[in-house]
Amino acid sequence: MENTYNIIKENVERIRYEIGDTCAKIGRNPDEVLLMGVSKTKTAQDVEAAIKAGITLFGENRVQELQQKAEMF
Repeated sequence: MENTYNIIKENVERIRYEIGDTCAKIGRNPDEVLLMGVSKTKTAQDVEAAIKAGITLFGENRVQELQQKAEMF
């Protein structure tokens, strides 16, 4: 889990940096941009790692998977 968390955390940090950089270039407030994680086909362990990395908004493609993951978190 630790390795998965580190990979996800690094990706989240990189994407947040890119959002901030892009917003600075176009004069937009980065706080107005929401970062959504997509949990489709991801395990509960991956979702937990994303939550720990700061993702609070998720998209899911299948109702059954959403129900299972929502019960866990």
